[in-house]
Amino acid sequence: MLERWITGPIAIACLSALTAQGQSPPFSVRNTSDGLPSNTVYGMLQDRDGYLWFGTDAGLARYDGTSFRSWTTSDGLSDNEVLSLCEDPCGRIWCLTLNGRLCYIHEGRAHAGAEHPEFLRIRPVSGFMGMAVDDQGYHWFGGIAGELYSWR
Repeated sequence: MLERWITGPIAIACLSALTAQGQSPPFSVRNTSDGLPSNTVYGMLQDRDGYLWFGTDAGLARYDGTSFRSWTTSDGLSDNEVLSLCEDPCGRIWCLTLNGRLCYIHEGRAHAGAEHPEFLRIRPVSGFMGMAVDDQGYHWFGGIAGELYSWR
């Protein structure tokens, strides 16, 4: 009886599990050599189109499953230290930055204070920590030092 149990489907499953342990781990590592702007990642987001976004201390990156595309201050970001990310109902990816100046990515372009002078008035003491959009279309931004701003 024992011999039959060992040679049955359970034995095959056990042997398969032992074989799997000798293979590569089921994860991979991405870093600057793959195109990530920095190995320090503060925030992550998967947008409604399935892209993965990473806020780092050296810019913003979007991963399409194969490669990274990056944005920095030279591309129009308000700061390279992107602490957290949020997508609004219009598909804009908001970058909540350490310097406290708002910016977002829409259709591949960074938009910041030059296009939106009202962003310059929304400036928390220590940067942003979070964002939400309510049913009326107001964008709410929470500052590290306890400030709360809204913009429509």
